[in-house]
Amino acid sequence: MWEVSSRAGASETVCHERHMKTNGFMRLGRAEATSDDGEIPMYSIDCEMCETAEGMELTRLSVVNESLDCIYDTLVKPTNPITDYKTQFSGITEKSLENVTKTLGSVQRDLGRLLPAHAILIGHSLENDLFALKFIHDSVIDTSILYSTPASRAKYKPSLRYLSRKHLGLTIQAGSDGHCSIEDAKACMRLVLLKFERGSDFGIPKAADASQSFFSQLATTGNHVTFIDTPGLIQRYCGVGNVHSIPCVNDDEALEKACKVAEKTDLLWVHFHAVEMEMKVQHSVGTSNSAALNEVLQATDSRVKALFASLPSGTACLVIAGSGDLHEVNGFLKAQRVKHRTLADAVKRVRSGSLHIGVKTDDEEED
Repeated sequence: MWEVSSRAGASETVCHERHMKTNGFMRLGRAEATSDDGEIPMYSIDCEMCETAEGMELTRLSVVNESLDCIYDTLVKPTNPITDYKTQFSGITEKSLENVTKTLGSVQRDLGRLLPAHAILIGHSLENDLFALKFIHDSVIDTSILYSTPASRAKYKPSLRYLSRKHLGLTIQAGSDGHCSIEDAKACMRLVLLKFERGSDFGIPKAADASQSFFSQLATTGNHVTFIDTPGLIQRYCGVGNVHSIPCVNDDEALEKACKVAEKTDLLWVHFHAVEMEMKVQHSVGTSNSAALNEVLQATDSRVKALFASLPSGTACLVIAGSGDLHEVNGFLKAQRVKHRTLADAVKRVRSGSLHIGVKTDDEEED
């Protein structure tokens, strides 16, 4: 966990470590520790946490070996009163911990006996697990780093759910009862073993593709993205991939389908087309009918209110009014493109020409 590159760095690290030990942290072992047979075992760990009066605390720990056997799994009673069980993520309820007596200190002692000092610990966003365990260890593999680059991590870390689906073909963390720490630990171990098998470049995201839509990029983070629109726009902005696309032919159908999936998705995009279609119709016939437009606006307003009513509590709702009538702007842009083409043709003609190269000979001088 600690990286020492200089004497000053070593001194600073030791001080930091001593400070952590006074707050209940323990060290599993040093990186230089070795076994008699030279083997370095790997163990995948995953923790579930709940929120207490003092912050996030450990409520469950699972440990999996390289054979994908769960060698340790226990519920843990937090030291401080629980304020939020985080059941939707942890799967832990008040009943789960009703008769649990095991404490963080006893879990630390169990791990000290179970895991060799030279073992490699594996996990996803492992710093959270180690902090919950109050554990210090030198040799770790974090799958959120293993399957990303510094550039991609500046935007987001890939979720374990996404990596498992993409590279292992496994669906995890899909239920409404929270995560399973054994399942997550096994997924991490599988991802590391697959990386060893396929090589260091396997699973590393390519440089960001400017043509990839916001929705497709967001889906790579493991979020469940639902896009409800016309088939043409779905093909244009989503293509294939992890975005759940639902085609519709009119605004009423879009509203109906959106209300059905509102509670099952992380991001829901719904496109109501009636207003822009009415504006296009009025522009095409060269008239302005404010009464008809107001009627369409009121119908759209009712759809937005109905959709908002179907959203679960705590949902952020963003209503985008659109860009208005673009016909005049498009006309200017078209004229501008014609001018650019004319200019480009003129430049091409100017640049065209010929070059003649000759070498004067002695015979020519005599003439």
